[in-house]
Amino acid sequence: MSIESGITKIAEALGALAQSGNAIAESINRYCDMAQAQTEVVKVVDNDELNEVINEAVAAFEAEHDEHKAKAEQSDSQAAEDTAEEVATEEAEAVEETADAESDEPVTFEEAKTVVIDAVAAKGKPAVAAIFKQLGAKNLPGLEPSQYNKLVALCKAA
Repeated sequence: MSIESGITKIAEALGALAQSGNAIAESINRYCDMAQAQTEVVKVVDNDELNEVINEAVAAFEAEHDEHKAKAEQSDSQAAEDTAEEVATEEAEAVEETADAESDEPVTFEEAKTVVIDAVAAKGKPAVAAIFKQLGAKNLPGLEPSQYNKLVALCKAA
């Protein structure tokens, strides 16, 4: 997911939130208009009943607001993760040729492990996950020893 699509989802959620707020405000306004037009109805309606109706309307608004807020936060979080992974994948692809041309001396599992740990600390887990994905594995044990050199070069270049 790109930043633009994340922003679009957030804007849609905020628009829906505004619409629900407007609907509640319109309902309250209609109720108030009815009460003004028919003063006898207002006299018959108990204050507790009126408070209950208003409290229910406010509770419904707050529940919908919380739902839209959670969706917006989730969209933000997902957009950030997707963007980080996309950037890492693009960077990894840009240095792929360099990785192929790197040292012919084989890298050991322990050396590769150290480089991966350093890359996670420096660039973050999504960046390293994108490198593993590019190499067709989920983690270091999922790689063939012949891929360690390429992994190390990609991690150092990221």
